[in-house]
Amino acid sequence: MKNTKIFAFYFCSFFLIVGCGHDIQKQYYETGELKEEIKKLYNDSLYTILYSKTGKILEKGKIYNKLKEGYWQEFYTDGVIKWEGKYKKGKREYNTLNLNDADCELIIKGNPSFLKVGQTYPLRIKVNGMHPEDIMLGSNNGIMKIYSDKYEYDYTMTPSKVDSLNLKIFIATPGEMTTLCNIIFIVE
Repeated sequence: MKNTKIFAFYFCSFFLIVGCGHDIQKQYYETGELKEEIKKLYNDSLYTILYSKTGKILEKGKIYNKLKEGYWQEFYTDGVIKWEGKYKKGKREYNTLNLNDADCELIIKGNPSFLKVGQTYPLRIKVNGMHPEDIMLGSNNGIMKIYSDKYEYDYTMTPSKVDSLNLKIFIATPGEMTTLCNIIFIVE
């Protein structure tokens, strides 16, 4: 019994010592749902988790000197990982990219077998681990726009005529535009 009390004392003391300086601040949406948790780490470092109104994690990672730093993850509102990677002084950092062998994944809401003129299709795009905000899109048929809720989808496309739609995904590299993927859709 005495050993249990001593263990409990040391365990609680350790928890209090280690826990000091690691305050968690919480921010809420106007409607009362948890919006963000911010945990003070050490020096000027913080660990933050941003939530959707439905309680899903949207972003999480470390902040140092008010800038994103180190490993971060971003999620869509349905919990699917949108991007994970590193920040350095607030800027996304990429390892060497093999632009000649791009791996493109395109997800269209509803997974249609063909596209219809005038209908808007939300898109999610993943290319070689790049953040969707760091790639560009071009099309020969219709309008491409950045989606209004960056945690739901990345872009929308709206075909304007019956024909094929050639969607190009590209990146600006020093001195040129490099096409990463070329995807063709049928528009009816």
